[in-house]
Amino acid sequence: MLLKSINRSYLFIGFFLFVLFSASLIQNMDFMMIHAVSFFSFLIYGIVMYKTSVQANSFFKKRNLVIIVFFVSILEVILFQLLSYYIDGDTFVFSKRDAMLYYTVGLKMSQMSIVDGFHYMVELGWQSDDWGAFLWISSIFRIVPSLQFLGFIYCIVGTLSSLMLFDIARNLMPRRYAFMAALSFSVSSFMLVHNSQCLKEIIMIFCIIAVFECFITYIRKKENKYLFLAILCSLLVFLFRVPTALLLILSLGLTWVLLKMKGTAAIFLIVVFTIAICSTSLFSFTYSRYLRNGDTSLIIERKNELAGGGGVINQMTDPLAAFAGPFPSVKIKTIKPTPLYTAGLLYRFLLSAPFFLGVFYIIKERYIKMYPFALFFLINALGVAISVKGLEVRLSMPQLSMMYIVSFWFLAKYDYEQFSWEIPQKVIQGYFIGIMMLCFLWNLR
Repeated sequence: MLLKSINRSYLFIGFFLFVLFSASLIQNMDFMMIHAVSFFSFLIYGIVMYKTSVQANSFFKKRNLVIIVFFVSILEVILFQLLSYYIDGDTFVFSKRDAMLYYTVGLKMSQMSIVDGFHYMVELGWQSDDWGAFLWISSIFRIVPSLQFLGFIYCIVGTLSSLMLFDIARNLMPRRYAFMAALSFSVSSFMLVHNSQCLKEIIMIFCIIAVFECFITYIRKKENKYLFLAILCSLLVFLFRVPTALLLILSLGLTWVLLKMKGTAAIFLIVVFTIAICSTSLFSFTYSRYLRNGDTSLIIERKNELAGGGGVINQMTDPLAAFAGPFPSVKIKTIKPTPLYTAGLLYRFLLSAPFFLGVFYIIKERYIKMYPFALFFLINALGVAISVKGLEVRLSMPQLSMMYIVSFWFLAKYDYEQFSWEIPQKVIQGYFIGIMMLCFLWNLR
């Protein structure tokens, strides 16, 4: 089974990378602590994935998913915040700029009336795609003004997201693979680090998954109320990230057209719909803020900034990272949250081939139910690549949940022998060796 091979290779490659790069960190205690916590997160993830994948079919129920996701989330959030407190004396998990901003503004807004708080937020001059974070955090702080309580609520939100992801996936694949898709995404270290930092991405991802659950229910039941709910949830995403919301609506719109029409009429409507999206003031805002109004020099400057000086490997891999990464960074050079993402990003990297094979067969066999997942990921990844931000985990997170759906959909079909062909074992082994070598080279940069 290909899924079993991925889980085994994950453990092998992870051990190889963590052991190989541990020697270079011995002289710095802070680096060693980050490395140790990252390794512990890797062990938890690897064991949970492997042990879960071999359970009997009766195991794959919502109750067990809730138990695993919630308790792994709580455990790692506590671990990450303790690490942050040990090194920095706070629990922002090495994300002082954004996490501290959301905390301080949210705390101040919670001490005002709702109307006054909204006026205060607007007067600060923040863009509208930060409003969602401020409104959400201030609402929680009206109950208990504590960063630790907020982290606990984020763990609950992450667990609810896993349930919605499971609901979506089980209508597309066997329960075992639907369970694994929801679990592998929800307990990924990049998700749990963001739970610890209490950033806006976790709530935005919850809204995005809710959009897809409503839209898939609409396709299945043909009831317009679910389409209305999908549109409503899409509008909420504008409060967290404008380009993601635009591309979400574009993905759903294209799928709706392909469901309702064929031939020339479908092509015409797709072109009209795309032009309409690109003509909005919100698209102009996106073009200005994220694509620097097309100024190539400013885009390259941003790329060099993200590459830490523009190293050759970074420059070459940025577009690839948008579609197959971001890549796991085991080696630690500075104190930042990036090494803590390693456990989740390594597994995500291993799912790259199943995802693109899945996209190929979705298009070839016209599995229209799978179109919105593939379209949303690919359009967002293209946008991230064009804006030269493939190395930023936060920019890739919104579309990653849909990548897991497509990847496990393909794995289910392959492992259940629904294809008339089989990948040679040597090709599979070569793929895993290639992943290991790419990770090795990435960490040598």
